Amino acid sequence: MKKKFPLGFWNYVETGVYGPEAVKDWVDCGMSLVLSPYFDVEKHNTTDLIAILNECERQGIKVIIDDRRVRWDDASVDPNGYRKRFKAAYDDFGKHPATFGFYIGDEPHAVTTYPHSKQFDDAIAAHKIQLELAPELTPFINFLPYRKGREKEMLLCDSFEEWAENFVKASGLRLFSYDNYTQMNPQGPEEEGINCYYENLYMYSKVAKKAGIPFWVTNLSVGHFRYRCPKEDDFRWQLNTSVASGAKCILWFFLYMRHTRINYRVAPIDEHWERSENL
Repeated sequence: MKKKFPLGFWNYVETGVYGPEAVKDWVDCGMSLVLSPYFDVEKHNTTDLIAILNECERQGIKVIIDDRRVRWDDASVDPNGYRKRFKAAYDDFGKHPATFGFYIGDEPHAVTTYPHSKQFDDAIAAHKIQLELAPELTPFINFLPYRKGREKEMLLCDSFEEWAENFVKASGLRLFSYDNYTQMNPQGPEEEGINCYYENLYMYSKVAKKAGIPFWVTNLSVGHFRYRCPKEDDFRWQLNTSVASGAKCILWFFLYMRHTRINYRVAPIDEHWERSENL
């Protein structure tokens, strides 16, 4: 069997909205490592998500479980409570052959209304606890894009390299994952959006190489804000430049149309649950 390069997508659909038949679209897109539908034990049935995991196993797709119980909330102030929450989620889904790991959260950063950011502390604590209880799995955190000159404001460190080294050391981080979409901004005469895109690839590849772990990139598949709708050449260019820079997995933001807000447009699967021009 040929080894598949990990391709995936951000999945904002709730468990139960679609069933295992949806995996056919993932296979047709070449996906091999995806985020699961959002799961809330108080709202959703475990059997619905397990049915999707079963089909993913048949298709050779690995899944990052998005279970509300294991988000980083208060993991640093109530570690025993977080252990209990994670153990329950692990018992439900962690031993399934299709499970790659659990999603901890997105874009931890400094909270400017407080002297120190608890998001970093919570993310680190959650990651450590997951490794403690399920060392065979890979916890998943996605980070903000690098922005030169804003290290102190966003990362509470003097440099990006210092922040990355400290985070890996404190958490046992197994991969750097981040998102950046400036490459799809209308370009000015200095092409600042593309420059920012390459700067992020360079910086994350640099800190990942030093830490001895892989880095993943989330690229853009949906127009919103100032970001234009990617065309076929844009998909190809984002994929190839990321892989050429050393990325070991590409995630796409996103596959299924979310609520029609903040100008989302032309998702690969649109608001009518039909394949758009971008699938």
